[in-house]
Amino acid sequence: MLYMKRAQALVIILFINSGFDKVLPVQSSSETVLRTFAENYSPSKEKGEIYPSLPNIDSSVRKAIYSLDKASEKYLTLILLKLYHSQLKCCNQSYELRKNNAFQIDSLRDPLIYEFVKITNLYPLNTSREMLIHSGIGYEWVKKHPEILKYKPVGEAYLEIRKLSKERKIKVD
Repeated sequence: MLYMKRAQALVIILFINSGFDKVLPVQSSSETVLRTFAENYSPSKEKGEIYPSLPNIDSSVRKAIYSLDKASEKYLTLILLKLYHSQLKCCNQSYELRKNNAFQIDSLRDPLIYEFVKITNLYPLNTSREMLIHSGIGYEWVKKHPEILKYKPVGEAYLEIRKLSKERKIKVD
């Protein structure tokens, strides 16, 4: 078991250091907006909050997410990984992502979650979802789709979560 985990960690490091992320294709302005937002996103607690939550986003980021569709997957994953790490660091667990108390994912209130779920097909969007949709969904997505680790910031965020979980003995796998 330990040998398998070390092998997984080695594969992750090889993905990150492979240089795939160094060849940068021409990016649209929407992709630049979303990439900049995702890479600069630093989760924090809003006034009165106990734990960090997803930020409110401005209209330019919202438009970028909607216009990019599948191309926004790696950036949305990065945002979710950063939030998950922040919640683990703060409170040793993940929390519900939806801002409303309804059991559906609201595209207006929760655009980041809505678009991530739409792109990944993790859950049906137009049906009631009574189960927790927590910040670890980005981490779970990366585990199932390791090719996304080619995007260096995602690989780095993923490794930080693994390191923190090992240090604090938090079960994330």
